[in-house]
Amino acid sequence: MDKNDKNERLRKALEECLNEEIRMVPPKRELERRHEFSRSFEKNMQKMTKKRKKKKAVSLFIKIAACLFLFFVVRIVGDSFYVKEKTNFDNSVLDKDSVTQERQNNGQTHIEIAEKNQTKEGEIYSPGGQKEQDSLKQYNQIEEQNGTSKKNEKTKDDKQDTNELEDEGEEEENESSDENIISNASVKDKEEQEIVSQLVSAVLDGETAKITVHIENKTEDTISCVNENKLQVLEDGSWISVEAPDGTISNEEKEIVPGEVYQDETVITGYDLESGKQYKMFIAVGGEQKEIVFGL
Repeated sequence: MDKNDKNERLRKALEECLNEEIRMVPPKRELERRHEFSRSFEKNMQKMTKKRKKKKAVSLFIKIAACLFLFFVVRIVGDSFYVKEKTNFDNSVLDKDSVTQERQNNGQTHIEIAEKNQTKEGEIYSPGGQKEQDSLKQYNQIEEQNGTSKKNEKTKDDKQDTNELEDEGEEEENESSDENIISNASVKDKEEQEIVSQLVSAVLDGETAKITVHIENKTEDTISCVNENKLQVLEDGSWISVEAPDGTISNEEKEIVPGEVYQDETVITGYDLESGKQYKMFIAVGGEQKEIVFGL
């Protein structure tokens, strides 16, 4: 008897056992007939169902109430803002109307006063009687005297205005000359009080470059000088940053007192520098960034 025959017999025996067990299981209808749920169990199930429905209704009510509350809050805030803006607009309109009305009233008042004065003058100097004629003569004489005095005053005022204009022209010329002197002096002071940076030499030795820069402090304050760890190369007419993870630029900070001339020596290592190319390094001097262009 080989191994395959043994497996075949075992498979048949297992199928017969499973079929026998399945035959012993009663059908579904008989199982439903045999089991009946108790009343207490059914009541408990009904209570649980009702509680679940109540929870859903309460949560729905809370959501609706929250939405209504938010709606009313937004509505109240919007209405208050609208009322405030409308009140400000109405007040501005009322202010403009009151100013216009006041100007109109002032104009009418001046017109009425002028008309009253003309009426009084007409009543006083109207022809009819010796007294009125004498008053008219005296008024004419006073007017002639006033006109003569006014002409004299006008002539004096014109002369005085001419003299004042001449004086003002001289003062303006003096001021313009003073301004030119001051501007020239300020430009000269600015040129004298500056920081001078100039390339002296740039030497490439293998992978190390040594850059010497002449820095002169012409200001009245002590300034600091430090190199920035940034290098650019000129490629096709544009400056491109040189990336070197292991590259270093010596950046020891130095203090330069007023009037001092300092020779800054910068060592650049770790960059793939090539001879015949133009490079640019950056030095922060006295809060200003100086660009140093050098060739190797």
